[in-house]
Amino acid sequence: MPPPVSQVIELNAYELKLSQYDPATDTYRKKALKERWHRWGETDILVQRDVMSEFLAGHVTEKGHDRPLLLSKWVTAEALLSDSGLCRHELRNDRGASTEYLRLTSPEAKRPMGRKRGLSRTLCAKSDVRPGVAKVTPPKKFFIG
Repeated sequence: MPPPVSQVIELNAYELKLSQYDPATDTYRKKALKERWHRWGETDILVQRDVMSEFLAGHVTEKGHDRPLLLSKWVTAEALLSDSGLCRHELRNDRGASTEYLRLTSPEAKRPMGRKRGLSRTLCAKSDVRPGVAKVTPPKKFFIG
């Protein structure tokens, strides 16, 4: 049996408005570039904005957003994204609610594990290396016998 054929589909991100669409409410909301988290509908779920756009792009059909498909796939996606820190639960800061109350009861967001930004501490500058000082010793040979 031959392997499945992969297909590349070009998406028009401008028409799809991937960073603006909310499948939970079936609405579009323009966000400022500095707004990096997407709120899932009227819930306390926040999804990293670029990840949400990728989720939407991964489930686009020829007709555009398939809301029933997105809603059915979201259950699994939310669990995976929560484990990685790309989806978090944060109480809404609605008008009339005490911000002190929200601050005290809001759960801490998990930070994604993995690569840290910045240079590794094992790196050194060229000025730290002096030619002819380092000695290279050949590896020892072990005989088991």
